[in-house]
Formats: sequence, structure tokens, C-alpha cells
Amino acid sequence: MGESVNDDFHVTCPQRRRIEHHDEQNQEIWASEEWKEAETLFLQENPTCCVCGGRSEVHHHPDLEVYGTPEYLNLSGTLPYCNICHDGEHKGKFKCPVCGRLRSKREGERCYACLEPGDRERIQQEKRTRIAGKNQYDRKRYRQYHPKKVIDKSTGKWVVLRGGKKRIP
Repeated sequence: MGESVNDDFHVTCPQRRRIEHHDEQNQEIWASEEWKEAETLFLQENPTCCVCGGRSEVHHHPDLEVYGTPEYLNLSGTLPYCNICHDGEHKGKFKCPVCGRLRSKREGERCYACLEPGDRERIQQEKRTRIAGKNQYDRKRYRQYHPKKVIDKSTGKWVVLRGGKKRIP
């Protein structure tokens, strides 16, 4: 977490605060032997991810109201997920129609890993173009507020270069 002048006040993103609050609520539960046994049993009974069919590694509570309560130990209403699909669930991703994982940004679209090579190249080219435009804009703005200064050999004075022309201040 970022440091601030006042330790009682932190400016962080809401997602980070939610995760930390969730962790604080469940820390005591996760440390208990009862929890470890319940989770191990749940993953043994539900060995496959409910989204992609891969090996389940975690469970997911669809009901957020149970966090930090004794009901959290009851895993009957939870869903088995692999780590990738669980992460996608929390990030609001959609199921890829090809591989079945929660990776796609829009419903019905393929994830990047399942795109055709030509589509991947097109996306990379768009990204390069976007970055090049941003870099050009950043250089222009930097030069606007930080003009290049050189020493004029004939006069020995500093001169500001603007648009390729020398100007003596």
C-alpha cells in the first residue's frame, strides 16, 4: 500500500480496499484447521473447474454476504474454479467460446490466446500505433515546456531551439 503523511488515511483503489477488507474478515477462518479440512474435502469432491473443466484449485462464494461469518465455512453453495477462471470471475471477464476460460473482455469474443494469427498481428499493430502516437504527443508536450537549449559558438550565449531555428534570448 502507498505511504502517506497521515497513517490513518490511505488513498487506494476500491478493489484493493475490498480485497484487504475481505482478507481481514476471513484471516481467522482461513487459519483454522476446520477451514483447511473443509476446503480440502470440497476440492476433492469437486475436482474440475465449473467453467473450463480444468483442475479446480479454489472455491468461489457467489454470495458476498457470507464473508467473515460462520456461514463462510459452509462450502455447499460455492463453485469450484481453477485460478485463471476465478481471477477472471472477479475481474468481470467473459467465457471464451473456444477454450472456455474466463478471459475475454466482451461476451462472445475469443480471448487473445485463441485468436487467429492474423487477428493477433492486427491487434499488436494497433497497439504499436497507439503507443507511437502517444509517444509523439508526449515528446511534443515535453519540448513545449522544456525547449532544447544549446550554446551558440559565435556568441557564447545560450540559445533556445524552437522548430529548428535559433533564437537568442
